[in-house]
Amino acid sequence: MSIKKIKKILEKYTAEEFAEMQVNKEKEKRRKYNDYSHYMYSLWSNDNKIPLKVCIKRSYDSSMKNYKKMSYIYKSWKNKGKLFVLNTREFIVLSYSEENNNILLIPEYNPKHIDIIEVSIKKNNFSELLKTGEYIISKKRKELINDCNIIISNCL
Repeated sequence: MSIKKIKKILEKYTAEEFAEMQVNKEKEKRRKYNDYSHYMYSLWSNDNKIPLKVCIKRSYDSSMKNYKKMSYIYKSWKNKGKLFVLNTREFIVLSYSEENNNILLIPEYNPKHIDIIEVSIKKNNFSELLKTGEYIISKKRKELINDCNIIISNCL
């Protein structure tokens, strides 16, 4: 999820509203599945003997944790200078934030549709990747996207 999407969610919803929305999305999926309880058990439990309410509570709690993580990522991204990173090997532009001793990178621009949610790299390893040129860091998102497109076109 990109920084833009995270920002929109944080501006539009409180944590509780976001969690309710996510639970309701799962409830809407019951139209696709004949057995809603089976669907919820498959997502939130290995045991069909627990009450469906427990599965719904787990879904709600998970959404609350996701909201908290989005808040943390957005705050860290802003505090670290709104930086972006171009991965020149995978052709992806990512937003930069820090989490403990790791760099957390979230996809912003992924023209090759590589299956990636986030990348966590130790700070020391990240420094090495910057030195080797595999990663380029900048505050200018649009320039990194243009660079990414140029690199892709040169590879074709």
